[in-house]
Amino acid sequence: MAGRELKTEADQLDLKNGEIVSTIDLTKKIRIPSLTQLKRQGVILGIGHRGPNPDKKVVNPFGAQFCELEVNTQTGEVKVLRFLAAQESGRVMNRLTYDNQVVGGITWEWVSP
Repeated sequence: MAGRELKTEADQLDLKNGEIVSTIDLTKKIRIPSLTQLKRQGVILGIGHRGPNPDKKVVNPFGAQFCELEVNTQTGEVKVLRFLAAQESGRVMNRLTYDNQVVGGITWEWVSP
């Protein structure tokens, strides 16, 4: 949405202090509540993907996370309504450590910029 509005590629955008800013031209920026398409659409859908394994390494993370948010389009305040995470962790050796890692990972995902 911001890429179209700022006429720049999405991979050249960064989120800083509640604004979406071009990493190439710092004068190109917009506050999230000001996104025209967000005001019309009312929904943001994010899809992530993972690149291939590094050379000579096998990495098998399995997990999926979904959240439903509410965004106040006037203030930019984001409220998490529901969050669901599914993990395939193999055999859990220490339940407390496992729970802390999973919940910590979920928390980090939605509070980190």
